[in-house]
Amino acid sequence: MSGERKLILVTNDDGIASPGLQAAVRAAASLGEPFVVAPQRQWSGAGRSIPSGSGREVHPYPFELDGREVTAYQVDGTPAMAVTRALLELVPRLPALLISGINYGENLGSDVTISGTVGAALQGAVLGVPALAVLYRLLRRRITLPRMMLISLLPSILPACSAGGCWAGRFRLMWM
Repeated sequence: MSGERKLILVTNDDGIASPGLQAAVRAAASLGEPFVVAPQRQWSGAGRSIPSGSGREVHPYPFELDGREVTAYQVDGTPAMAVTRALLELVPRLPALLISGINYGENLGSDVTISGTVGAALQGAVLGVPALAVLYRLLRRRITLPRMMLISLLPSILPACSAGGCWAGRFRLMWM
């Protein structure tokens, strides 16, 4: 449908109640329809792991943005499992983009390989969805700057996702 807003899957590794997730959803809502599927608790350091028995429980989660209901689910599992459940069972159509974050803290050097935020983005890319991991070293847990940066970047990222060009079947990682 041409009038349909682009679906943007939003997840993280800090848990469904994280202010960073709220900020990412706000950024996604500026250009598309956010659809949230995130772990019910923090899973920092999970990488792309999907432990045996992970993700069996999936429950709707009450999520509002400026008085408007956003479709959201919490998964009893890792960020990678949340993305897998979202893409194989929950989303109504293939998302144009997956945003993982906004993470509390940067992942530098070899830490990237164990990041749950990066792991969720990688899992989305493996399953065919262009993905963006957003990590930010927060001082005093202020999330405004990375949210504003994400809002300013999305207009140039989202059209490339739907064009099927360089984003098709690939991922991009971004540190802010």
